[in-house]
Amino acid sequence: EDDVFQTELSHTDAVNENRTWALRIGKGGQVMSFIGAYGEAIANQGREISVWNDLVQQTVATKSGGADGFIHQSGPYMLSSYVEGMPPPFYSPKVAFECSDNQCTTVNWGQQSLGV
Repeated sequence: EDDVFQTELSHTDAVNENRTWALRIGKGGQVMSFIGAYGEAIANQGREISVWNDLVQQTVATKSGGADGFIHQSGPYMLSSYVEGMPPPFYSPKVAFECSDNQCTTVNWGQQSLGV
């Protein structure tokens, strides 16, 4: 998770802990974790070919005519298994990133999902 983490937005409600939350944003601009009173909503990262790149909230652009037409906001799938000691996964390059007050903006150059 350290390889992907970019920033966190959070709110702590002193009156009602059920309204306390944390939103974690990855280097590819993807929402990689949302934690509330109920637990973590985005936590399943079991696909070795897409560590933090697939089972996340992200923008995906498509074109008709086959699987090679997906552009992922977060970054491409990995073609080999992610194992300890390998380089970290590649995330879509960051073009702009700014956080101020209670908001963050990130602009990333989406990548074709099937290549590395």
